[in-house]
Amino acid sequence: MADQLCEIVESMYNLPPMPAVASRVLEMLQSVDYTAESLAGLIACDPVLSGRLLSMANSAFYGVRTEVSTIPRAVVILGEEALRSLVLTASLKSFGSDPGPIQKRLWEDAVGCALAARLVARDFNSTNAEEAFLAGLFRHIGKLVMYDFDPARYQRLLALVDAGEAQADALEREWFHFPHAMLSAAVLEKWKFNPTFIQATLHHDRLDFSPGVYPAAYRLAATVNVAGSLCRALGIGQARPDTEMRLSQVPGALSLGIPYGQMKKMLADLETIFQENTSVFFD
Repeated sequence: MADQLCEIVESMYNLPPMPAVASRVLEMLQSVDYTAESLAGLIACDPVLSGRLLSMANSAFYGVRTEVSTIPRAVVILGEEALRSLVLTASLKSFGSDPGPIQKRLWEDAVGCALAARLVARDFNSTNAEEAFLAGLFRHIGKLVMYDFDPARYQRLLALVDAGEAQADALEREWFHFPHAMLSAAVLEKWKFNPTFIQATLHHDRLDFSPGVYPAAYRLAATVNVAGSLCRALGIGQARPDTEMRLSQVPGALSLGIPYGQMKKMLADLETIFQENTSVFFD
């Protein structure tokens, strides 16, 4: 299925490749003989990525106590997993050439879910926290594909959904042939994410697959499902907060066994974390 979806993305939506420096950084991270200096030299080839690396290394997000002023030091401080998250975050932000209101809203949605997924993973040990961050970040990249393909049509879709006049999945299938989750999964396949991410992305909305078949993907999908629900409740990346959501009844909360009190606590924590990291992600 993934190969077919990737072919659809290539033929219908002309998806650009992962930025060159990001791709090379990820390849280097997979090798056994890279050094902080060699990695820093590669990152330095991209001024935007370099600046974001230093900004994040000095943010409260990673809890560094002393100022980080050089790229090699930032590489060491952040570590491999956090560096991978940073590089892919920068890659997503560079997606598209017209950062208008809709793209800004989708970016807020992506960052909010990434932060929330990281919070859920850490609070409930449901999955690796950095993997959860990336899964939350990329779960809706298919929406960016749709917007880049036909901005006017996607803007109309969003307006109808915001007004409560249509369901997003139905319009996505009618106007863009596939729901965003399938397009998102195709992007992750093209960018060589592992099958756990792809399956979690396909099923994060409804958890409509067996936990026994892909247990790691199921827990990742459940984590992202909770994260997305927290964002909707707060209105992060949305037209307005969903004040009627029953937080303890969302599929991910039921699957992970998260009680209402803990969901409310995470809701408050996410609101604080999102505000604290505004300067890191939204500069």
